[in-house]
Amino acid sequence: MTDEEMMDKEIADYFNAPAGGIRPQLAPVVCANRDLIIGFLTAIIDVLPNPLARAGARYILKFAKGWMDLECGKK
Repeated sequence: MTDEEMMDKEIADYFNAPAGGIRPQLAPVVCANRDLIIGFLTAIIDVLPNPLARAGARYILKFAKGWMDLECGKK
């Protein structure tokens, strides 16, 4: 096994999740507090001074909501 393969295996073992997934230990926490997380991020976005930054952050938040819905089995 090459060093690169060994490093990839160590990283995969550390995260212990499929590609693009959240760690199994964090899934219940994220799913239980989904609305709180989204509300907190929305509050931060609303105080950004730059309108372009707000628009970009809202777009990213929309993606994050969809991702959380998939991870938590809401859709």
